[in-house]
Amino acid sequence: MTCSRLTLGALALALLVPLTSCGLLRDAEETAQTQAESAEPAAEPSPEPGSAEDALPYVEALGRSSDPELVEEGLEFAHPDWPAHGYLQHQANGVRANLVSGHRLQDDPVELTDQGIRLCRTSGCATFGGFVFVEGLLADFRVEGDLVGDHLLPGGGGDTVEGVTVTVASSYHAIRADCLIVFADVETESVEVSVLDATHEAPDGELGPLDPRYGVTGQDHFTPASPGQVMLWFESTDGGGTVDLVLECVEGCEGEVHLSLPLE
Repeated sequence: MTCSRLTLGALALALLVPLTSCGLLRDAEETAQTQAESAEPAAEPSPEPGSAEDALPYVEALGRSSDPELVEEGLEFAHPDWPAHGYLQHQANGVRANLVSGHRLQDDPVELTDQGIRLCRTSGCATFGGFVFVEGLLADFRVEGDLVGDHLLPGGGGDTVEGVTVTVASSYHAIRADCLIVFADVETESVEVSVLDATHEAPDGELGPLDPRYGVTGQDHFTPASPGQVMLWFESTDGGGTVDLVLECVEGCEGEVHLSLPLE
């Protein structure tokens, strides 16, 4: 929990009053309490529409698929409390996972169009538009008409079993591709494990298997005290729900390790 400026200021004032002056100390405390009770919380800034030109540096960073660090340079153009920030980090993690798996991608061409910003990859092109900004930083936008904030969960729950802790870093439901991509951070204590399988259960109970082609990408083997991140690609499921992750014990444990990971 964080303190407001008012609370911190009142506390500093109380600490400056000599402890031998009980009356002054009591008055200061009463004044601070009255001010804290009467103060209204500051209104959060509202998102405002912005131009594609203003969003161009962000999308250009998004297109630097050859290097995750170059993608992450675009984070300075995104508001840290809004979906645009989590979306870019999600994409950077995808580039990093592909490199770990030996798949090096090329940078993607980006251009301004009458409809917004067009980014093309080998799988096809997508138009980015509907940009909104908060405090001068990109907050949210649409990809092919779909609002990013409606499909991105920048975090989730975790589980610890047999000395293995797995925490959801982010998940994104790509409507056009009809898939769900989940990033999970894995930490081990004294065991060695490998990713064996995973299943996604949507809020409505629908089960989604791993995609047979992309399935598990990134680091899929974890030795003691060597944390990493795995990318799980599920086919034909909505966002939210739970991922059931199955790890195979290699050393320090036996059989399989089953973890339940809430996506929200």
